Amino acid sequence: MKKNRLLSRIVVCVAICLGSCGKSGSELRAEDKQGEEEHTEETSSVVVPQEGLIAWYPLDGGDSKDHTTNGNHGVSHHVTAASNRHGVYGLATRFNGENSYIDIQHKDYLSIATTGEFTVSVWMRIETLNFSRTQTSEPYVHWMGKGRSGKHEYVFRIYNKDSYRPNRISGYAFNLSGGLGSGASFQHALSIGEWIHICIVYDFANNTIKIYRDGTHRNTGHFTDYEVIPQMGDAPLCIGTRDFASFFKGVLDDLRIYNRALTDEEVQQLSQE
Repeated sequence: MKKNRLLSRIVVCVAICLGSCGKSGSELRAEDKQGEEEHTEETSSVVVPQEGLIAWYPLDGGDSKDHTTNGNHGVSHHVTAASNRHGVYGLATRFNGENSYIDIQHKDYLSIATTGEFTVSVWMRIETLNFSRTQTSEPYVHWMGKGRSGKHEYVFRIYNKDSYRPNRISGYAFNLSGGLGSGASFQHALSIGEWIHICIVYDFANNTIKIYRDGTHRNTGHFTDYEVIPQMGDAPLCIGTRDFASFFKGVLDDLRIYNRALTDEEVQQLSQE
């Protein structure tokens, strides 16, 4: 639920960050955008899970401020304001698919290895079914991830429609050295301009990686599928890309990160926000 986010707010949430994911372009620091304009207030009866919330990026109008007490703010590059899933302009962030991203400084709590449990929740609206800035050898883009060479941790992907995995959305975990990752995915029809809720839940103790679309569990993978043991790296967390080889084109809203594995019921709550 968002309430006059650029003016005042009482929140208990999280932060995702890591050093600098890049240094060029027009940079917008979250704290520089405070109090510039007023937005329509939204109300909701949905109770958002708070336990274990380590980072919350509402992503209002290109802002990359972490609205939890952790205060791990990001730096925005070439992003713009967009309407959110409720149709309110200025309460979501658009990524242009060419050079837009947000980088967040590394914190230990942003690693799966810290607790062995990790949940990422976000609202997404794509603006194309075939992304132009894809990975060099593969027809997909990284819409978020934490990792660099020798420091791989986790990544989230979406494939082009004209690929061998048409518009598949997936989440993976890796060994620091890289190689094949263990993960979960769903492959259902996507529509340009449609809002969907995506949630990925990692639970190392129970050997599961789960992915949800719109509150419904779609698929489960296992860390042992490719012998992945989460370890902590120190790469930054990036939104809109992971390593600048590909860039997401679309709008993201309300990115939340938890240091625990949310239940099916809690994921459903988030999908109704």
